[in-house]
Amino acid sequence: MKRTSMWFFALLLGLVIASAGVPTARSQGPRPATANGQNAKAIPPFKIFDDLYYLGIDYVCSYVLKTSDGLIIIDTLYGDFVNHTVEALQQLGLNPRDIKYVLVTHGHQDHFGGAKMLQGLSGARVVMTDADWTLMERGNRGVPDSIVRRDIVAKDGDTLRLGATTVKFYVTPGHTAGVLSMEFPVHEGKNQYKAFLFGGANVTSNRPEDFEMFIKSVQRLSGDLSGVDVNLTSHPWQAGILERAEKLKSRKSGENHPFVAPLDFKSFLQERLTDAQTRLAEAKKSKE
Repeated sequence: MKRTSMWFFALLLGLVIASAGVPTARSQGPRPATANGQNAKAIPPFKIFDDLYYLGIDYVCSYVLKTSDGLIIIDTLYGDFVNHTVEALQQLGLNPRDIKYVLVTHGHQDHFGGAKMLQGLSGARVVMTDADWTLMERGNRGVPDSIVRRDIVAKDGDTLRLGATTVKFYVTPGHTAGVLSMEFPVHEGKNQYKAFLFGGANVTSNRPEDFEMFIKSVQRLSGDLSGVDVNLTSHPWQAGILERAEKLKSRKSGENHPFVAPLDFKSFLQERLTDAQTRLAEAKKSKE
């Protein structure tokens, strides 16, 4: 009886904290109330660094990496937003026909939905891992018109070079079986920073095996990666992308760049690890 009362009190306390807006172990950032696949909102594109721009919406990210030999698009939006990337590029003064590569973090519709259109427009090569090419081809969360013919298959440790820019790939399963994460340099003036984009920073199932894969991925990144200055994610609330953008907009001369935060990347990985370990324990207990 005493144990039951304590459990009920903990549950009630958790609900009170959540309703008060206090971050919990699972909150990666303030997710907008409108940010879901059905009622997401478009936002104006913005410059993050001299060679990195945000093309996404309030629900899902899309980035363009500008190189000396063309453009690299990372994730492509979906549904009614597939043309948003093209419009955003034009607003930024960039030519969509200069797209050379489209990198897709994973095979969910909200990330690959515009890839076919961009490829048809520019002739760009599309890059995804083998497991997530398969996921897309099976139509998971997709529509037939957006399925892309299999193109470049990225493997862990592969690099892609365009002009003077090199992107290094990491396969980090958990969110899906073949999440593609990536490391690349970004610049502001003469300063160069190391950016890392975690392509699938959460687990959306309740299967222990998915949590176990995700935990191994996070542990590996924590051990293998050093010197990461810029934390990027495939959904904006996961790394406070839009909040940092507001700070960037009001940044004064001499102030630190709000996206350059090495300690934030380390704490982000630790928070993701703690969350996954907690949820794995819950998932195993529910199966007892």
